[in-house]
Amino acid sequence: MKPTLATTFLILIAALPSARGAWQKVPAVEKRSLDIAVASIPGTKITSSKGIGNADALLSDDPTEGVTVSVGVSEAVIQLQGQRLVDTVAFMNDAIGGKATISGSSDNKTWTHLGHSLFTPADQSITVAFAGAQIRYIKLNLELSKGGTLKNFQVFGGDSDRDYSISQDPSGQGGNTVNMAGGMGGSRVIYIHPSSNRDSEVSGLAKGQSKFDFPESNEKYRTVIYDLGETRTLSEFGSVHSPRPVRLEVFAFDQLPEKEDWRGRLSFDSSVFESTQPVVSKEDAQGLGYIKVKAQKPVKARYVALRWEPDFNPPAFSVSGPIISGAGFSSPRYNGVGGNGGGGGNAGGSGNNQDQGGGGGAGGSSGPYTVGLSPFAIGGLGSGGYAGGGGSLNQATQDGQNGNANGNANGNGNGNANGNANGNRPIIVVNPPPASP
Repeated sequence: MKPTLATTFLILIAALPSARGAWQKVPAVEKRSLDIAVASIPGTKITSSKGIGNADALLSDDPTEGVTVSVGVSEAVIQLQGQRLVDTVAFMNDAIGGKATISGSSDNKTWTHLGHSLFTPADQSITVAFAGAQIRYIKLNLELSKGGTLKNFQVFGGDSDRDYSISQDPSGQGGNTVNMAGGMGGSRVIYIHPSSNRDSEVSGLAKGQSKFDFPESNEKYRTVIYDLGETRTLSEFGSVHSPRPVRLEVFAFDQLPEKEDWRGRLSFDSSVFESTQPVVSKEDAQGLGYIKVKAQKPVKARYVALRWEPDFNPPAFSVSGPIISGAGFSSPRYNGVGGNGGGGGNAGGSGNNQDQGGGGGAGGSSGPYTVGLSPFAIGGLGSGGYAGGGGSLNQATQDGQNGNANGNANGNGNGNANGNANGNRPIIVVNPPPASP
């Protein structure tokens, strides 16, 4: 007997929950931009401030820690670990209104305007983006008509998680406290549900991995799952989010229930949440816009799922600063990895210069100091030969002058060693220090 149309429809409806239970993995992100204005990075500090309360919180990677600012003019100057390529400053606004101006300097004396933003107390997420600038000092100037609090101050640019290494004592005691959701240590967002219409922005851009604009949905939960890269010892969880009542649940896994679909893509079965107890949970009953909760005992896990349950639907819900935090971390060590180097250079004609024998490696494509020339491509100019593969900048000096050229340099001449710094992004060299003699 052939099934009726109504019977077929009921069968399809019955199958929908299981179809919704499997979530598609977001596209992989090879490297992830890091907030470099954090106190855990050695040499990063507030050098001066005025009109700002709790200014040290600008360097906290705890997004719930606030900085108070009053009506009028206020400012703070941040010293980065060294000369860095910077292109974005962002923070969360809690009721302030006015103008934010960002300036940069190499010597903390001569300043160059980089960008500014006008905003109202209703604007929650403030971003100032500008052409990449090589600076060591960054100045935040605020001219406010309404005072209040700002949180989760962040500075992004050329540095990624591949440029830093960090280790943790398995006990999770002592050392530095680090927010793993920020990307230090190689964490990645691997699942987001419900998926945003701008999913490519969330998953493809490194900076987007700490800000999620969930679409309007009748779904009960908004979920983000992190792969921390390795098992970590964690003690605190939370978020800065849309200011309305919401409940947060946190789940921790050593392994995820994943399987490949018919296209070979990994998917996650969300039914695991029905049989697993959260390690912590807390409610923002007043709609303050932030939650922070400590675990009763250390949580060891590689995968962490943060699930928000807003108290009413379907309005959109945003998360602007997740917290997956643990102690016992070493200070992040800067490795200064440059861009990917090419192969060995072709042999060229003999040069007339005494340094004709060694062609320098071409500058890599993404290192924070690769601004056109390899650090070793400044020797004698031979008459031929292409430069060898690009070397990484390992433990570069603050001025970015020196580094190890690890690429092959097989050419007999110095050849062309024109590196491409961060693709074709324009770079501003702000008050460059004098070249070494």
